[in-house]
Amino acid sequence: MKPDPHHESGAESADTGLDSGSDAGFTGDWLKLAAARQRILSENSSQDESAPFGFAARVAALATASRHAPSPLSLWTRWAWRTAVLAVGGAAMAAAWPSPGGNAPLLLKAPALEIPAPIRL
Repeated sequence: MKPDPHHESGAESADTGLDSGSDAGFTGDWLKLAAARQRILSENSSQDESAPFGFAARVAALATASRHAPSPLSLWTRWAWRTAVLAVGGAAMAAAWPSPGGNAPLLLKAPALEIPAPIRL
């Protein structure tokens, strides 16, 4: 296999692990930034890695700022779902409620046919 003219020799590329050539400036900048990152991480390794002060307040402010007034259709849909859930729940409770047995006493008397007396003036 022929060596690629754009790559360094094996000994030089083993040092950095990166290509050289036209992007040598980029590679040098990249290595400087990576080294700075490692240095900062090693210096700040003892610090707490929790969220910064006020982070939760900023998230809550962004969430409330993105809210908008609900449309009439969405309000109607919301109330329709609530009504449907209550109706189904009421039907389930009525079905599960124990009914009085066949011999249970009635609370009201059976209606009877009454013939009213004629009114005399």
